[in-house]
Amino acid sequence: MGGFSTLFLESCFHYMTFAALVLGGLGVIAAFIAGFSGYEVADRLQKEADEKISATNMRLEEAKATGETAKADAAKANESAAATNERANILEKNNLELQSTLEKERTARLQLEETVSPRRIAPNQKASLLSEFKSLSGRTVSVVSYTMDAESVSLGLELIEMLKEAKVNVIEGLLTQQPMSGIAVGLHTVGKDKALAHKLANAFGTKSNLTVTYNPESIPGFEVKMVLGGFDDSKAEATILIGPKPIPKAK
Repeated sequence: MGGFSTLFLESCFHYMTFAALVLGGLGVIAAFIAGFSGYEVADRLQKEADEKISATNMRLEEAKATGETAKADAAKANESAAATNERANILEKNNLELQSTLEKERTARLQLEETVSPRRIAPNQKASLLSEFKSLSGRTVSVVSYTMDAESVSLGLELIEMLKEAKVNVIEGLLTQQPMSGIAVGLHTVGKDKALAHKLANAFGTKSNLTVTYNPESIPGFEVKMVLGGFDDSKAEATILIGPKPIPKAK
């Protein structure tokens, strides 16, 4: 080369060769380091991916196990609900049967009470019946019952009190009638004054809860009797006989 000396050119050659060797070595080292780093990065990324996949699989297994548990719990809950419903149905059936039994017992008790309880004029009917009695003010009525009939006495006393309050003349003859040929059951009216006897029967029939039989001529089973205690109702215009309480009809 024109202006360069041979020594200079040799020096350049040696330097460039050395530089090429150095740079080549650095390239190899850099390539090695790059390859190693790439491998490490890839390995770590793979491990992280494997760990994430493993964690995801574990969560999936846990979710699956939880789902199975939930299904099992749901099945148990359904079984429990079915058992509860069955018990509820049994309880409801037993309750209905109990209510039916109690209602039957209540009906039987009311029938028994109706049979054994003394006759009374209902409180809400007394005013109406008393008003009817007041239209008979000044008339004479006897109130009689059979001997040994205490139940009739309680009703008789109630009627006597109301008749007296209405200013009706009352001849009291409770427990004075001794039957000889039969007994007239229930409440009856009879008397010399048939219109008065009928009016008494009508008053009881329409204004009270008492069932009364009007007898125009005489009371069956009451004709032949023995009167106790010197009782005399010959001056009575009409008679109210309180016979034994009728046996209620079966319902």
